[in-house]
Amino acid sequence: MRRSISRLAGLVLLLLVAACRREAAAPVRPGPPAVPQLVLAFYYPWYGRPDGPSGKWYHWNPATPRHNSTDTPVLGWYDSNDTATVRQHVRWAKAAGIDGFISSWWGPTSFEDRSLRVLLRVAEQEGFRVTALVEHPVTQDQLRDDLHTLISGHASSPAWLRVGGRPVVLFYDRVMQRFGPDDFRAAFEGTGAFTLADTFDPVKAAPFDGVFAYGPVQDVPAYLRDEPATRDAHHAAGRIFVASVVPGYDDRVIRQPGRFLDRAGGALYRSMWAGAAGAEWVTVTSWNEWHEGTEIEPSVEYATSFLELTRVLAGEWRGR
Repeated sequence: MRRSISRLAGLVLLLLVAACRREAAAPVRPGPPAVPQLVLAFYYPWYGRPDGPSGKWYHWNPATPRHNSTDTPVLGWYDSNDTATVRQHVRWAKAAGIDGFISSWWGPTSFEDRSLRVLLRVAEQEGFRVTALVEHPVTQDQLRDDLHTLISGHASSPAWLRVGGRPVVLFYDRVMQRFGPDDFRAAFEGTGAFTLADTFDPVKAAPFDGVFAYGPVQDVPAYLRDEPATRDAHHAAGRIFVASVVPGYDDRVIRQPGRFLDRAGGALYRSMWAGAAGAEWVTVTSWNEWHEGTEIEPSVEYATSFLELTRVLAGEWRGR
């Protein structure tokens, strides 16, 4: 009897040890890092005019009927280096429930670098967040140097968006296509950056803390259909998922034949916000990409309707 009890105890012990080994061998699924719930808008600081601080036409083209713009800004053909204009943008955005701008950035000597400085100064005064969308580097040295310069030159601003003290930086699809995961790992070394990739490819996204799609206008139904599975897959890999919302698209003023995606009175925008449930952040494409007609900034054509719709939909997404 004692032998039977002893054998039974030994068997139980072996089973417990085996179970512990199986549990230890199971893959760890950390889930995405904890981040604040944010709505961010892609921002284009690349507009200039000769009678403004920039001293030249930049991106607006006065030789065309609408200056290469799908719609017409309520503020007119403004200058991105004009502090009053930038302040108006920030105040409008805050009133619409937007927490920060993701400023298009083309390197340390670019027009956009100068205007990023203006944006940061205003954002510091207005209690607004700013980060950057890296679009410029073409070599591995540029990738590393640009990122280090961006962080050392701008991310010390109290307005710079951070996660757990780490400065946030986003990388556009063009850059994602030029470099591989090892290139990004090498560039990130020593920066402490919290990085997001414009890709859903799990291999390309491996060095990053999160993923986004700048503007999935090629096939919105497919994007919305796949969004929950894409989100869950990247969550399981420990990355945050950023949902994209686009009010419409029309680049026919700058490209032939171009692409057109009807705003449908806000129906497209509403459908994309509805698909954003479960995302840590939402990015609006865009605040002011006037060439491609994705802007929500007030226009002659739409007045403030898309700002007002953003305020409502952002509040619903936040659960308010």
